[in-house]
Amino acid sequence: MKKNINNVVLYIVTMLVVLVGDQLSKIVVAINMTLGASVEIIDNFFYFTYAQNKGAAWSMFEGHVEFFIAFALVALAGLIFYFIKTDSKEHLTRFGIILIISGLLGNVFDRIVLGYVRDFIDFTIFGYDFPIFNIADIAIVIGVGLMMIEVFMEDE
Repeated sequence: MKKNINNVVLYIVTMLVVLVGDQLSKIVVAINMTLGASVEIIDNFFYFTYAQNKGAAWSMFEGHVEFFIAFALVALAGLIFYFIKTDSKEHLTRFGIILIISGLLGNVFDRIVLGYVRDFIDFTIFGYDFPIFNIADIAIVIGVGLMMIEVFMEDE
C-alpha cells in the first residue's frame, strides 16, 4: 500500500514539475523576447527562439485550434484509461503516460488560453534547423520513449 502512495505522489509531483516548468519557461520567454527573436546559447547549435505554433507539430494544419483541443481531450481520456488498465508493475509505461499527460496539458492550456502553443527551444544539428519546441514537447517525447523501452523489455 505504501508503495502505491509513493507512486501516486511521484506522479503528482512529476506532473506539477512539468506543468509549472513548462508554463513558467513559456512566460519568461514571452515576456523577455519578441516573436521571432533568437538568442544564441551555444554557437551554431542551440538557441532560444520565440515562436508561436498555431498548428500541430511543425505548424502542420495551422488554424484549426478547436480540432487540436478536441483531439487533445480525447487523447487525454485514452491515456487515463490506458493508465488505469496498466499493471502497477509497468513502471516505465505508467511514468511515460504521466509525462505524456503533463506535456499534453501544458500545450492544450496554451491552445485554450492563447490559441497557439509557445515554443522556444531551437537546435541546429549537422546543418539541419530542427523545429522549435518546448518543455511540454520534451515531456511527451520522453514519455513515449519510456513506454517503448518497456515494450521492448517485455519482448525479451
